[in-house]
Parts: sequence; structure tokens; C-alpha cells
Amino acid sequence: MDFAGPVFVAVICGAVVGAGMQMGMGMSLLSTESIDSPRFLVRWSYRICLFCMTFLFSLLVSPVIFFSIFPSLVAAAKDSGSAGLWYVAISLPLALALLLLDFKFVRSCDARMLAGRKAFIRKFGQK
Repeated sequence: MDFAGPVFVAVICGAVVGAGMQMGMGMSLLSTESIDSPRFLVRWSYRICLFCMTFLFSLLVSPVIFFSIFPSLVAAAKDSGSAGLWYVAISLPLALALLLLDFKFVRSCDARMLAGRKAFIRKFGQK
């Protein structure tokens, strides 16, 4: 069963949504309002779409690097009949590492985002 095509299409759709979510988080949302939200649906929708974004990057980059280092694995993947599974499996570690780095970065920006909100309220708030 070759499932790499449907996985790739689903990841592209999720990555487009995830890119918009990433921009929204960068402009105005704290981690507790997005990836660490107390609301289950909000938290997991952000996490899944951000994973799709990192997974798309990983699907495009990691097989090129991995198969250039180990060219004999390309023939082994084709002969096994499950090249799509190999493709997805090789891409997952980089996607998870990038996702964890993204979460760490978003959480580290909370103090700066709060300071910016307070400065905005002081400047344009109640007069």
C-alpha cells in the first residue's frame, strides 16, 4: 500500500493552515493562547498544523540528505515495495526535532510579547 501521496497532500493542506497560524502566533498570541491553551481543541489544532508545517519541510529536505549519504538505501526502498513508508519514516525525526525547537522558541517569546502588549496599552490605552 502506497500512502505517501495522500500523506503528502494532507501535510501540504495542514502546512498552509499552519503557516497562517504561525504568523498569527508571531503577531499577537502567547503560547498559553495557542500551543499551550487550556482549551483542548485550540491546543491540538495549533500543534497538529504546526507539525504539518515542519513535516512538509522535513519531507522535502531529509530524504535528499539521507539518500545522498546512503545511496544504497534508495535501491533497497524500491525493492521492498514500501518506498512511501521509508520516505515518511526517514522524514519524521527531523520534523519532530523542528517542532520541539519551534515550541521552545514560541514559549521563550512570551515575556517579550507580554512586554509589548503592556507598552501598547500604556501608549494607546486609557487616557
